Amino acid sequence: MSEECLICGAPLTYLDRDEPMECTVCHKKEDSKTRCVNGHYVCSVCHTQGMDVVIGLCLGETSKDPIAILERMLAQPFCHMHGPEHHVMVGAALLTAYKNAGGELDLPAALQEMYSRGKDVPGGACGFWGACGAGISAGIFASIVSKATPLAAESFGLAHQMTSRALESIGMVGGPRCCKRDSYLSILTAVDFAAENWGIAMDSAEVVCRHAAQNNQCIGKRCPFAAANHRERAAKTEKLYYADSFLSEFTAKVLSCEETKEGWAVVLDRTAFYPEGGGQPADHGTLGGVAVTDVREKEGVIRHLCAAPLPAGETVEGCVDFQRRFDFMQQHSGEHIVSGILCGRFHCDNVGFHIGRELVTIDFNAALSEEDVREVERLANCYIWEDHAVEISYPSPEQLAQLDYRSKKELSGQVRIVTWPGADCCACCGTHVQRSGQVGQVKLLSCQKFRDGVRIEMAAGGRALRQFTTISEQNTRVSQLLSAKAEATAAAVERLQREAYELRGRVAALEEGDFARKAAQYAGAGDVLLMEGVMSGESVRKLCGTVQESCGGRCAVFAGEDGRYQYAASHPEGDLRPLAKAINSALDGRGGGKPAFIQGSVQASAAEIRTFWDAQCAGEENHAG
Repeated sequence: MSEECLICGAPLTYLDRDEPMECTVCHKKEDSKTRCVNGHYVCSVCHTQGMDVVIGLCLGETSKDPIAILERMLAQPFCHMHGPEHHVMVGAALLTAYKNAGGELDLPAALQEMYSRGKDVPGGACGFWGACGAGISAGIFASIVSKATPLAAESFGLAHQMTSRALESIGMVGGPRCCKRDSYLSILTAVDFAAENWGIAMDSAEVVCRHAAQNNQCIGKRCPFAAANHRERAAKTEKLYYADSFLSEFTAKVLSCEETKEGWAVVLDRTAFYPEGGGQPADHGTLGGVAVTDVREKEGVIRHLCAAPLPAGETVEGCVDFQRRFDFMQQHSGEHIVSGILCGRFHCDNVGFHIGRELVTIDFNAALSEEDVREVERLANCYIWEDHAVEISYPSPEQLAQLDYRSKKELSGQVRIVTWPGADCCACCGTHVQRSGQVGQVKLLSCQKFRDGVRIEMAAGGRALRQFTTISEQNTRVSQLLSAKAEATAAAVERLQREAYELRGRVAALEEGDFARKAAQYAGAGDVLLMEGVMSGESVRKLCGTVQESCGGRCAVFAGEDGRYQYAASHPEGDLRPLAKAINSALDGRGGGKPAFIQGSVQASAAEIRTFWDAQCAGEENHAG
């Protein structure tokens, strides 16, 4: 049952200013802003009746976990869903755990002081003072531990820092108030503060709220301790590849295994397999000796597509194909370094990135010259050889808002920032090498106009070496064929091109002479079939047109070798399209054209072509007769 008024259970109301009120329990009269909608008012003394047992409870505790100590106090009859008792319990739980964790403290005296100070912080201070009593209680804890006074120096500052950090954690979540949530936030903040400033490591397990049903103003999943958030965190796969990108062997528990069209989808409690994302392909390898062919992530759950099923509940050994992983890390880290330098130098954006089987493609929304690309390549390799360490961080929303980083889209939630100091700062979910020297080298192989910018092809590390080896081997073969030095093959090819151009000119002149002689030979001959050796398509068409102009009838030229020929046929008068259909049908041909000109290819012998042509000519004569 939700708790509101301690008398009738009705909702509480908070007034704008103090009004005279009378406690319904003890009839004490005092000014207050808080009462229930039915007019009941309960003073702080009556609200916290029985709270003095806190000291005895804490003195009997051995736990180092202040949350566990608080939970046992929350179960006592004096504790309600909301109220000023929390202003004592938070600090008391912290003092007790601090002492049990090794802190130097006169615990009985400290608890008595905590009780005396905390009970004077009124209910509703969170809204009316802008300072939640639970956060103030954490500050009182720090004040007692550090022996702060209004005239102290260092301890004065520590107490205020503790209070401000607790209040900040409460303020970041927002309202409406929840005394349980704000107590948890204050305690967890204080645990970190004590470790940082006094070297005392108190315990702190994950907090899961059990009080939502008693809170009419529960904020649900916006609360960091909501049970629903806990279930989601528990369902998500632990990502070992973020803790160690070089981890290739691990053990994990199989949570589920379902058959799909693509294989068996296996979910583990943790994994070193990177799922496809951010332009980087998925890892491959084995789980329990079974091949992993793909890895995908959805809503924090990573599914491994396996070639065979794995029993749920069993612990299996995972083995990542590290050669594949390291290749992807070299490409991805190399791309970051190149993109960071290029975007910083030319004030543009990386608008596309993909790691392919052989090369990496990167798209930029800027025009770049060949000289620009070569300079970026030089700077990127210099950075790589300086062997910088990568920095990976998860900044808070406030820190992220102040950070100058690259991102292709608006981001929400926890953002992972990958920084190569002095070269790049980018939001990224991929895996990376630990130091830039492990990239080895980058080679920018091409730069072509693409949409409103350019697309660069890149290879890094082992891929760059393989590309160079392939190109070097090809150049060596070319140099041997051309009897040229390896560094002079381009000049040798240019010489061949000039010679080939000159030779084509001579061949064309000879062809023209030959075609003219054939035209003269068949002048006035009517329909003509010419069977020629292998010729270019352009030459076939040119010969056909030249002879047709002189023969006065249809001219067909078939050029090729026995079994496969190109053809062209022309006749300015009449329609040759039926002839094309007949050629396709009779000679296993493919082709067509316009009424005066057709062309194509056939798969037939020279004898079959001549027989077909004679039949066509005979048919035309019979039709004419």
